[in-house]
Amino acid sequence: MLPNDTPYLRALFEILPVAVLLADDKAHYVDANAAACSLFERPREALVGAHVSEIVAPGQTAAVDVQWAAFVRDGEQSGLFDIRLPGGDMRRIQFHARANFVPGLHVSFMSLATAPDVRTPSEKLLTMCAWTKRVRLGDEWLSIERYLARAHGLEISHGIAPDAFEKFLGQH
Repeated sequence: MLPNDTPYLRALFEILPVAVLLADDKAHYVDANAAACSLFERPREALVGAHVSEIVAPGQTAAVDVQWAAFVRDGEQSGLFDIRLPGGDMRRIQFHARANFVPGLHVSFMSLATAPDVRTPSEKLLTMCAWTKRVRLGDEWLSIERYLARAHGLEISHGIAPDAFEKFLGQH
């Protein structure tokens, strides 16, 4: 049980129909609700303490640390990923995660990806680097500007959003 848990919050956490996983700053799960245990086909004891890289599909483990750092930096992340079930089968998951929902704790809401959300790598699924924000086109990683020009024939002009302008002015 997490510090400062109340019986009411614990009961709410457990009955949520969506999988909820809490992780620490080092990407280790510190809590999981019943829906998460069902989705991942693991008892809570097998999830708590596990590193995110122990759960994802084998081909995705190398990218976990970079993606985790980008998630914590950006504060939020959504998407699809594949997990490895205890029997060796794979399952595609859709998720939305929020970093530091309380200091040092990160929450992920997950569910089984279902049509039309389940997509194989194709034109319908654009892969963007979580760290650099470059886009994958075939075997190349392009800036978003180059991608839009090459894939869609768009010309790009740059501006500055009002909130970014305010932040920039506040630093001078």
